Amino acid sequence: MWRQRGYALLELSLAVLLSTLIAAWSASALMARVDEMRAQSSAQWMLTVQDAAAGYLSRHDHDLTVGGAAGKLAESGYADWAAPTVAELRAQGLLPPGFPLHVKPGGGARVRILRGRGCPGPACTMQALVHSETPFLKEAFRGVGTAVLRAEVDERLVANWLLAAGGKGGWVNPRRPEYVAGPVFSWPNPAWEGPPLPPGTVALSVSAVAARGQTSIASGSKTLDILGPFFQDEAGHCLPARGGLAAGAGLTHCDCPADMYPVALANVRRSSAGGTSGADRAAGFVCIR
Repeated sequence: MWRQRGYALLELSLAVLLSTLIAAWSASALMARVDEMRAQSSAQWMLTVQDAAAGYLSRHDHDLTVGGAAGKLAESGYADWAAPTVAELRAQGLLPPGFPLHVKPGGGARVRILRGRGCPGPACTMQALVHSETPFLKEAFRGVGTAVLRAEVDERLVANWLLAAGGKGGWVNPRRPEYVAGPVFSWPNPAWEGPPLPPGTVALSVSAVAARGQTSIASGSKTLDILGPFFQDEAGHCLPARGGLAAGAGLTHCDCPADMYPVALANVRRSSAGGTSGADRAAGFVCIR
């Protein structure tokens, strides 16, 4: 009888141990799934802000590249043209009316506008970086009470966020904190005046070319003034290829005016039934305002 009781006690101990291990594994798997869903939600939220930043670059392309951005964009409701807020983008219709201003993890998003070479002027290029307000951190150790003694980058959460961003995202790697980088972009950290972004910060990049192509041309969400290429007539004047002026003998191409920018014809989809003109095809580009 004593031997039977010993076996029963051993079996009970093993059952309790297995139940504890299964419960711990289930809790860990559940927390991992929760983190995955949080990262997906945050990434989708920031991708929407990225689209809004592209719309901002497209809508205000002339003011940003040619000059006078501070005054003109202040009239449009932006306190700082180089750092439009999520609230300002929403107020200007670039985000849905009910779009939330904050998200977890990351706290929210900040948009930084940077001018490239040739600014101000028609050759000016613009870029935007959309990054989280706070880095993705986890509490590595808790001391007495609720005091957090140390926090480190939550690389698993960052990995889930980058996966949800579909290869478009980047982050500040604690092993390379001098860069904000991902598969499709790499920025110095910082690329602006001010402190660098802390490790664990996630980000998305927007180029001026992508903004023009996605929001102004390819998506068809906005009516553009497409004048076509400019040619020099017999009197030496640069005129758009309209009406009686067409590509032919004695005509040479002119650069686009200062308030317009050239776009390769392959990136333009005409809405008219007639398609592109012979002058367009001869020049290989059109001028867009």
